Amino acid sequence: MKPNAKLLTRTGDLVHEFIMLPFQLMPEVAIWGERIFVLQKPFEQKFGQPCEPIYYEACAWSVAASDYLASTLPKPAE
Repeated sequence: MKPNAKLLTRTGDLVHEFIMLPFQLMPEVAIWGERIFVLQKPFEQKFGQPCEPIYYEACAWSVAASDYLASTLPKPAE
């Protein structure tokens, strides 16, 4: 089986090609090692229709919730 999906840099350079298994809802994010990629046009990908999922590298960061932040957030309604 040949690759049917691609991971690209933000400038469009090929990083990796892979086989995307069929999903009912196409995953919006792909993680390859420590690199994060976001699906191009995620809401135009339809189940059962032929397409080549293309993921572009994303700029991401991790935000750690602190006890202070958690205590300042509004409490959920019961």
